Amino acid sequence: MNEQEKDPVVYSSLSKPLMISSALLVITLAWGLWDEMYGIRPWKGYQARFVKAYSRYLKTAAGGEAEVERQIKASSEYKRLDAAMNSAEKAAMPAASAIDKKINQELVPKILEWANGPLVHVFAGKLDDPRVTVTLSDVHDVIAKGAGGRFDAILLDVDNGPSAFTSEANQSLYDNAGVAAAYAALRDEGVFAVWSAWEDRKFEQRLRYHGFVAQTERVRARLKKGGAHHTVFLGFKRNQPV
Repeated sequence: MNEQEKDPVVYSSLSKPLMISSALLVITLAWGLWDEMYGIRPWKGYQARFVKAYSRYLKTAAGGEAEVERQIKASSEYKRLDAAMNSAEKAAMPAASAIDKKINQELVPKILEWANGPLVHVFAGKLDDPRVTVTLSDVHDVIAKGAGGRFDAILLDVDNGPSAFTSEANQSLYDNAGVAAAYAALRDEGVFAVWSAWEDRKFEQRLRYHGFVAQTERVRARLKKGGAHHTVFLGFKRNQPV
């Protein structure tokens, strides 16, 4: 067999090219790792130093925040600002209540009118379902008239939580009388739910005081997609929560 007929794969050694290629790959990998960790990120050293320095600071500052907060609240400047804020809130409450009343008396009926008119395609007959009844009235009055177990569930999304945030009149939904009225309006195994932007331990205690089995759920604004956390207070008219 002459030289031209020899198969280069069988009769030639590829060890040297493979060794050189492997060495180049290892060198490239080492260079890439070095460049990623140190070459193009020179601030990593500063970051590590900052973490150590800030950790030392936190250890020395731990426990001092409460005392600082107490001193601030005890200061005359804080008391003056707090009084001014409370005064401004009380001064604005009548105007806010008037706006809320105007919305309930003028805008809400219009929305229902549009639902049966120009926006009927949006509601797609949902208001015609025999299980649906729309009542244009104060929700407090509707709950109060339900005494004796009229409802299976009462769901409130009126304010930003169990406090009269949008209207002072809404406080009657969350105070002792309001919670007692909700309990009386529910059938056995019924559920009272209140949406809130924050937690409120006092409201949880109020639910328990009036006979509910209280439970608090923290949920994402956009479920699995994230967003801010919201709170839903649940009151079960039963012995154990679901």
